[in-house]
Amino acid sequence: MVHYSWHHRKIRVNTATLLRKTSPLIRDLETLLLSVSDSESRAYLHEAVKCYNAGAYRAAVVLSIASGMDGLRKRLEELTTSGGGSAEILIAHKQVDGNFRNQVPYEAELIDLCENTISMLTPSEADKMRLMLKLRHLCAHPSGHAGTPEEARDAIATVVDLILSRPARIGLNSVTSIIDRLNGPNFFPHIKDYNSNKTTVQSETRYLYAGLYNALATKIVSQISLLAAQVADDSGAADVDEARRNFTTFLAHFTKINLETQKAVWKYINRIIEEPATTQDALLLLSHDAQGLHLAEPLVRERAIGLIRRNLTSKDARNAARILRTHSLISEVEIDEIIRATSKAFLDGEAMKVPSVEQVLDLGWPEVEASFFDKVIERCENHFFADANPAILVMQSLTPAQASRVTPTQQLKYILTIAENASRSNSANEAKAVAEKGLGKRVDFLNALADALENKQDTLLDENIIWEYVARICESSSRSDIIPALIDLFDDPTKTSTNGINMLGYLRLNRDPKIGGRARDVYTQMATAIYDEAIANQ
Repeated sequence: MVHYSWHHRKIRVNTATLLRKTSPLIRDLETLLLSVSDSESRAYLHEAVKCYNAGAYRAAVVLSIASGMDGLRKRLEELTTSGGGSAEILIAHKQVDGNFRNQVPYEAELIDLCENTISMLTPSEADKMRLMLKLRHLCAHPSGHAGTPEEARDAIATVVDLILSRPARIGLNSVTSIIDRLNGPNFFPHIKDYNSNKTTVQSETRYLYAGLYNALATKIVSQISLLAAQVADDSGAADVDEARRNFTTFLAHFTKINLETQKAVWKYINRIIEEPATTQDALLLLSHDAQGLHLAEPLVRERAIGLIRRNLTSKDARNAARILRTHSLISEVEIDEIIRATSKAFLDGEAMKVPSVEQVLDLGWPEVEASFFDKVIERCENHFFADANPAILVMQSLTPAQASRVTPTQQLKYILTIAENASRSNSANEAKAVAEKGLGKRVDFLNALADALENKQDTLLDENIIWEYVARICESSSRSDIIPALIDLFDDPTKTSTNGINMLGYLRLNRDPKIGGRARDVYTQMATAIYDEAIANQ
């Protein structure tokens, strides 16, 4: 037996040192203090450890429990001042803080509140703290209780493990509180403000135990399904829609807090993806966290991709598809399937009668954009006014950003197509307007024509190009600088072209000598070649 008197202090300390070195089951108290971040609490405990080392075990118990209870009180205060506290937490803090300020014992009430109202302590943890509080009473008063080193070590280790080494956390009661308050209209102060919503969700979940993430996610998913069913049954009202929006918004931002919250959402999201009534909710979640798709089970993943593919007219679906491809989260097969789906949604049949440029470009897939503009330009040539006029209006109404997505080849094709349509006796009104009034916002497309002429592209050898109306479009668009290159295209004594001589015949009347005079010369040259060819063929 080792006697813990001042006389034997050196022996006792050396024995404790030996125990620390030989037994991994006995933790070093000084090392234990390093896990306490709060300097005031750490100072209390350091004094308790000094008492322990001096053999004053009852004093060590009193100081350590005092430090633990004060730390628990501070954590409750932290919850109320940080914005993470519900109404229940605010009431609990008010009760404890009142007793603390009035020097009335508050510890037993604090433990009860942290277990039952806030769930900051589990039932077993609360029971342990009650035992520690009883031990503290025995050691603090002349009860005849003789403290032991084991009790002192247990008291110090308990308050560190259960309270002082852990951040403030709230439990299942807070989950219930969040669910209840999401049904109200004021949970999100600015529901249309992304950053405000993000801050709200972070604040509400900041002190939630990580072990409760799954519970919160599954409860929210259940609420979304329930509210969607009410709307589907026509039993919903504006407040139901508002609550449903709150739950979906919360879940979307919950995925962004950390990896564990993201995993929790994707663990239970299948129910929303699968149910037809929650399609829009699922698409919003997929849009917000498309990158989380890699966390889904294979079947859930397939269902999510299918949902996106079937709903490409939804902005959320397009955003999800764009993100998935940008981050290489979908296979080539899935990409091909979505491209085929976009053709059905935007490029085929009825969809092309009023082409949706915004939706196609919103997807951001180059193949889809190219196919879209090819089909729009193709419709510009259509003999049916109901097809050609809307298509031309779409091209003429493109914003500068949208027009930049049209390739030079497509720009050239558009000019040649408008020229062909405008040349008809029954031309589409919009084609005729372009020929007479110019390309307007699309005047930059003529740069593609200028480049093609400079590089003598094979595209210009097509015998069906109506060159006269190409020249008319250049004139009406104030780009007569391109016309000399058009004339040069036919400056070849051996070349004959019906459409070419028609253009030259039109241009020879131009009052600009650089255009009119040059056109007359080439016109005479080609007319002679045509005459000679006709004589030779007789």
